[in-house]
Amino acid sequence: MTAVGVACIRAQESLRPDRLFEDPLASAFVVASGWTPPGSVEAEVGDAPADVRAFWGTVVQSVIVRTRFLDEYAMDAAASGVRQFVILGAGLDARAFRLPWPEGMRVFEIDVPDVIGFKERVLAGSGARPSAERVVVRADLTEDWYPRLLHAGFDAAQRSAWLAEGLLIYLTAEQNEGLMSTISSASPRGSKLGVTLGGKGSLDVPGDIAPNGEGLNSVGSVRAMWRSEAPEDPAAWLASHGWKADVFSARERAAAFGRPLPEDAPQSAMRALVRATRV
Repeated sequence: MTAVGVACIRAQESLRPDRLFEDPLASAFVVASGWTPPGSVEAEVGDAPADVRAFWGTVVQSVIVRTRFLDEYAMDAAASGVRQFVILGAGLDARAFRLPWPEGMRVFEIDVPDVIGFKERVLAGSGARPSAERVVVRADLTEDWYPRLLHAGFDAAQRSAWLAEGLLIYLTAEQNEGLMSTISSASPRGSKLGVTLGGKGSLDVPGDIAPNGEGLNSVGSVRAMWRSEAPEDPAAWLASHGWKADVFSARERAAAFGRPLPEDAPQSAMRALVRATRV
């Protein structure tokens, strides 16, 4: 559900003349899902109070900003010589297809079998070809996933780049600690990490939009799956796992990309954008 929702946001952004990125496969995923999305999040929560509309509108804008931010992170990691790129909870991420990867890059996509099965069916009918060697790993990140990554050909002796986009908020704090410990133990010095984190108050959604029973048509259904906020000091948290992090705000990056957020955009709806290096 969340993967298709993000694909919808990316498909709409790809149509803009001033788009911050282009994702040609996003619309194919939305169409194949059978979901007819509202024209906008605002249309879905149109009768809600202003603070509710502002919250979900900011969440959508944050998805656009984080996509551009992490695209740049991915290309910078590749330029540094990294040749293993691991997307955790990959969903319908199409970076293996839409980014200009250098020769020799391997992109590992990890997600649960149902999501990967849907994605592979759509890709098979699209005729799209990846611009890197793409390796699919069927695994649940709340279980013992790392052996499956190794079995798929991941080399823990080589530097790698990891991507956790819009993921950690769906895991408990304990699960995030375990995930980060596993990533860190598999990352030699110089490895890279790109991650988004929900800040203080990110679970305090205004209003009371409950799941409406229609799955993909409910922002309330998304909120019901959120499990944890980020640590108060993301840089210190990552440092405890052996990473030197640069932390950016969604507002600052949005302005840098020429897509400033409204002045009244709620802070609780924004996400921290993080790039880190293993030290």
